[in-house]
Amino acid sequence: MTNYVYGRFAVHRQEVKHIEQIREKKIFISICLEYLLHIWGFNGSNKFERYTTYIMCRPVDALKVLKDNVLLTWPNGESTYLCYEHDRKVLSLLPQDKDLDHDYPITAIDFSEKSNIHVTCDSDGLIKVWNELREIIREIKFNDPDMSSVTFCCT
Repeated sequence: MTNYVYGRFAVHRQEVKHIEQIREKKIFISICLEYLLHIWGFNGSNKFERYTTYIMCRPVDALKVLKDNVLLTWPNGESTYLCYEHDRKVLSLLPQDKDLDHDYPITAIDFSEKSNIHVTCDSDGLIKVWNELREIIREIKFNDPDMSSVTFCCT
């Protein structure tokens, strides 16, 4: 736990807004107020190491990780789906149809590791269920636009 806390504060100069871990690879992805996205981790001697840095052109609303895939959401409802390439320690853009993005800000995201799908909901009450190819499986529209959370319940 100490290394995690040290790394979190040593990676960025500004406040960290989002941080996620790719557990199987022992890699962290974090974004700060300067719009810098860092991919980082600890080498064999438990020393902090920054692998790659990206400069984001706008603020990120959410950062979520499912296995090797990374989902970034933006304030206007758009999202970007990326894949982490462990050998190069970089993120690559996955193909996606931008017409399928939300029209309103995304308020919540959840992933189901068991079925490799994720769900997003927006401030207008629209829920979208996506597969790992970033195709919409289902859309559900609620009359109550105050949707602030969404989760999978697996039995």
